[in-house]
Amino acid sequence: MAFRRGRLVFVGIGAAVYVWLGPRWPTEQHLRIALGDAGERVEEVTVRCAAAETGADWAREVTFRYAKGQAPRIVSYEPRLKSGEYLVEIEIRTDDDRVLTTDRRVRLEGGATSIDVFDLARHTPERAD
Repeated sequence: MAFRRGRLVFVGIGAAVYVWLGPRWPTEQHLRIALGDAGERVEEVTVRCAAAETGADWAREVTFRYAKGQAPRIVSYEPRLKSGEYLVEIEIRTDDDRVLTTDRRVRLEGGATSIDVFDLARHTPERAD
């Protein structure tokens, strides 16, 4: 009987720790960067994530490089971060070597978060061929 109580107490403490620490553990977040039709001019996309309260102390950073005309309409990135408010910086390099940057403040909670940047990428002038 004492063994059962001890095991029950142990399981109860474990469950309490999980409930208390669970939201603080990093989980897989799903970021979708929507380039739209402007993606055909994009050669490189860099995504940086920082906790909103720390600003530029980047927790995660990734760069995706594409051959000319091969960037997808939506760039997917799945960093392991704890849920919360984040500053996401997106840097786009186009086929004419322009670098365009935007910052977005988003709440990541383990689901999918989409960030549309096609207006930013579209602002590049068309080449005169």
